[in-house]
Amino acid sequence: LKSTKDPVVDRARTHGQDSDDTKYATDSEWEEELTPSDEVSKSSFTIFVLGAFMAASTVAVAVLYIVSALHVPSSCNTRLRAALFELAGCTGAIGVLSFAGSFSTWKEFGALQSFLEEATGGGPLDVTWDAGEMGSVTENKKKLKFYRGVVRSIVFIQSIFSLLYLPSQAFATFPAYKALHNEDPQKCGQWPAIIFWPLGLINFVLVIIDALIYKCMDV
Repeated sequence: LKSTKDPVVDRARTHGQDSDDTKYATDSEWEEELTPSDEVSKSSFTIFVLGAFMAASTVAVAVLYIVSALHVPSSCNTRLRAALFELAGCTGAIGVLSFAGSFSTWKEFGALQSFLEEATGGGPLDVTWDAGEMGSVTENKKKLKFYRGVVRSIVFIQSIFSLLYLPSQAFATFPAYKALHNEDPQKCGQWPAIIFWPLGLINFVLVIIDALIYKCMDV
């Protein structure tokens, strides 16, 4: 900056230039992109936390189904107790599989992260990599394929339980409706017959999300 005879103006100009330099430096830091390895690490943690939360919520619903079934009196003239136990079994299995799938996806992304770190840090394969580095990359690639296969197997099994859950939920509405409109409300217990409806809606949403969460595994 060209100096002036006024020292106050000079200091103001210098301070303004320093502020601009600081702003540009801050902007450049924000504009710095994450490396592929960092993006994989961030995505894997997000998927695992989301999957674990959804799995815990699904298992909690399964526990509520069991508690509801145990509160159905033996004198109930509908199969409400059996229907609730069936829903608890399907829902619990989906919750456990959802957690297992989330954990396996986390391990898959960890193997992918290790593979990317090795693959991008060793230089061209035919120039700078020695036998040890090549073996490490091959090992990480095998782990990646293994965990990807595990995740896809879990997805397949979870899909089967989800398909079993849908008709179970649909058929359970008949004894629940009959128990709710029974001539003697205490014969099947009012609480299980009432809680069945909001619990069914919540569980349906959870099962759908549990099925869609594995779309995130495509990397």
